[in-house]
Amino acid sequence: RIGVSVKQQFTEEEIYKDRDSQIAAIEKTFEDAQKPITQHYSKPRVTPLEVMPVFPDFKMWINPCAQVIFDSDPAPKDTSGAAALEMMSQAMIRGMMDEEGNQFVAYFLPVEETLRKRKRDQEEDVDYAPEDVYDYKIAREYNWNVKNKASKGYEENYFFIFREGDGVYYNELETRVRLSKRRARAGVQSGTNAVLVVKHRDMNEKELEAQEARRAQLENHEPEEEEEEEMEAEKETPGSADEEREKGSESEEDEAEGSGSGSERGGGSARSEDEEEEEEEAEGARGGRRGGSD
Repeated sequence: RIGVSVKQQFTEEEIYKDRDSQIAAIEKTFEDAQKPITQHYSKPRVTPLEVMPVFPDFKMWINPCAQVIFDSDPAPKDTSGAAALEMMSQAMIRGMMDEEGNQFVAYFLPVEETLRKRKRDQEEDVDYAPEDVYDYKIAREYNWNVKNKASKGYEENYFFIFREGDGVYYNELETRVRLSKRRARAGVQSGTNAVLVVKHRDMNEKELEAQEARRAQLENHEPEEEEEEEMEAEKETPGSADEEREKGSESEEDEAEGSGSGSERGGGSARSEDEEEEEEEAEGARGGRRGGSD
């Protein structure tokens, strides 16, 4: 006996059985998006206070995003409140290696001078000052587990950005990083005093190409017509090749027949010349006999 959920699953899969059904299902999503939202889909008494359109984040899609999950709050112990949040918003993580060759992830927080520089950059509405360096001091060490789109079992994940007066935008989380505190090992020196020195630069050609490749994911494409034309061309090509081979075989047969006829004609001409020589010799002999009798 098949359960209701299984039957429903079969019904939903049937929608996407062929190309026309897929197109119809996609078009229906656009039609559904135009319907006014007057209540919650499962709670009729809940009504919306505001309805905003949702679009891909065209502005930031070019930058791959990762979700970093900590096993506990990484905030510095000697700081709290708004100051702690400000420091963590400027934090950086970087892969490192200890003296034994073991890899780990270091969590860096900005030093006081870097916080002042970043505040200045924000006030001047710039990303960074090209001539400045920004120092970050290591705060914690972690072991890590990384999964991305290429990993088996990785589920697609998105996040939303609310921009006041503009709308709601979503972006893709390509990578998920889980960090767990690294236990101190006996006899292994910790990188507690490590400092990360950051100097910003313009992106190189390879990095710009990667951004353009991500931007292209949001562009409109019409590959189906091109694919159909290519498939038709591939279907026609084998037939044309067979016809060419048949024509080639017929031409070879004609040439072979022509060569045989020419050989026969050549042989016939050779026999005729021999016969003429024999006749001339016979006439000469007869003439010689007549002359002797005279």
